[in-house]
Amino acid sequence: MKRVLTFFAIIAMAMGISQSVKAQQQYDGYIDTLNNRLYYRVTDTATAVIVSPTYEYSKEDGESDYSWKMWKGYTQPSGFVLIPDSIVVWNGLVRDTLPVVAIEYRTFYNCTGITSVKIPETVKDIKEAAFESCTELVTVDMPNSVERLGNGVFNECAKLEVCHISEGLTRIPEYCFHNCSSLKKVVLNENIFEIRGYAFYGCTGIDSLLCMSKNYVWYNEWPYYAWQNVEPKYLYTASCHFPVCPSEVIVYGNDIDSLELNSGCNVRKMVIGSGVKKIKEQAFNIVDRIDTLIMLPKVAPTLDPRSFYSSSLDSIVVYTDCDAEYYKDWGFAFHSVFGNDIHFLYTWDGAYTLSLRSDNKDQGKTEYITSVNCDQEISFKAVPSLHYYHFVRWSDGSTDSVRTITLTQDSSLTAFFALNQHTVTIHSADSTMGSVTGSGVYDWGEEVEISATANRGHHFKSWSDGYKNAHRTITVTKDSSITAYFERNEYHAYTYVAHYSFYGTAEVDETNPFYHDTITFTATPAEGMEFVGWSYNGEIVSTENPFKVEVESDTTLGAEFTYAHTDAIAEAAFANAQIFGSEKSIVVKNAAGAMVEIYDATGKTVVKEQRLGTNKATFALPQRGMYIVRLGNTPKKILVR
Repeated sequence: MKRVLTFFAIIAMAMGISQSVKAQQQYDGYIDTLNNRLYYRVTDTATAVIVSPTYEYSKEDGESDYSWKMWKGYTQPSGFVLIPDSIVVWNGLVRDTLPVVAIEYRTFYNCTGITSVKIPETVKDIKEAAFESCTELVTVDMPNSVERLGNGVFNECAKLEVCHISEGLTRIPEYCFHNCSSLKKVVLNENIFEIRGYAFYGCTGIDSLLCMSKNYVWYNEWPYYAWQNVEPKYLYTASCHFPVCPSEVIVYGNDIDSLELNSGCNVRKMVIGSGVKKIKEQAFNIVDRIDTLIMLPKVAPTLDPRSFYSSSLDSIVVYTDCDAEYYKDWGFAFHSVFGNDIHFLYTWDGAYTLSLRSDNKDQGKTEYITSVNCDQEISFKAVPSLHYYHFVRWSDGSTDSVRTITLTQDSSLTAFFALNQHTVTIHSADSTMGSVTGSGVYDWGEEVEISATANRGHHFKSWSDGYKNAHRTITVTKDSSITAYFERNEYHAYTYVAHYSFYGTAEVDETNPFYHDTITFTATPAEGMEFVGWSYNGEIVSTENPFKVEVESDTTLGAEFTYAHTDAIAEAAFANAQIFGSEKSIVVKNAAGAMVEIYDATGKTVVKEQRLGTNKATFALPQRGMYIVRLGNTPKKILVR
């Protein structure tokens, strides 16, 4: 009855029925091994299987969903677990020894204390999720007797590093090693023909992948899902289909049919094993680039050159005999398909080796021109990768980019490259007008600041390449010469008659002169006036007339005049004169015989010049305001209210 309940509980869970299965005993006995007690069940075929003592699928208080709870009420095994190869049972007085042939469904599920497991050669079947979520499990010793693994056997065993995969297996089930991120090496035996979905999904720690299978490995889903996030460094295979992209691939066997890797894969090194006799059409079509192809067969395998049709391949290293030409037909075949020659490098027993490398692969590469001949001579060269790099030297000091040397021992050389350097020359078209900076020798691609600075009285106009900014950044890509152009500043010149326009006239011969131009100011006094000098900000700066000035900025000068005659009577009387405003009029007293003239604030004549005949004179005005009364040679401001 117990086994029937177990069977129906498992069927219910497989169908996704969300119901609680209470803890039930499912074992017939137990056996103590080392420090652990393991439980078993006897089958109808007189064999034993290792089981969890109880199972329960339930949801407890505080849990959001149903989950498996194995070993509830029992002590989980921990540390090293040794699975026994047999169980001793008593049938009455009869002692029977039953072989252990299987590990049951979820036997060690979530046993987080287990670190390693040894499985005996009697076991043929490890059922679904037997070791799932054993988060501390590191090593599993699986014998070649195991013929079947259930889904998710080692699912989520994140610390599992070593697991020998039985030679008795023909398929890797779904989720078998799912998220075993510490797994380092996978060896698939020669009988494997199927890998199911998500089998190695998330095994990000795999470094080496060896496929010994003689079969074409088949996937029940897209192969990508079985190996997603797996990026091994090494792949050793015949014709297995692996959607991965290793750095190095070793291909063995007799015939290479189809080595399917990730689309667009760049393989750094591919080695074709010595036993390969035939490379079939499209064998490597999905490989985007092979940096180095090494051929170990001394006799060239039969080749369909279309096997490399989609690959980028420059040279092939062949291990053969001195001066042998076994691969001569390969060269013709490649030329007929690609339209260019593939370079063959031959090496032979007794040949010294020359290892070439570039100090910086982004800047340049090294290439063999010939193989080592029987006189131990070899030719090679260094080639910059792009036009803005150049070869500098070899590590032995030679500056010849193309060389032929005779080897006396195994040797290595490194080629050094550098960015091209260019001379940038910055000129000033006229150094009296301005200066420049930025000349020098710079690396290709370097950004350089250049500047043009105008001297006093000048301004920057433009660069010879048309740019208008005086300060700018250029990117160096070649030798270049750039000239800065300057111009003289343009200024304004202005002159006026100081005090009153009727004193005379003033003019300048150029009103828009340039820096250091010479301009002439000329003053002409009115009748009865004489020129005094040129003023700036109220100060006389020159008495020359005409007056020549060398322009350095905007220039404004006032012409100063005075009366040319002396009115003795007016001057004597002026000392006692009184001038004042009174109701839209101006009154002048005690100035009989003096000359008088009145102007408004704009300089307009209101009362023309006249000589006073009496000691009191009243002059009517058009309106109130500020007026200027000139009595004799002296002006005076009068406010009329």
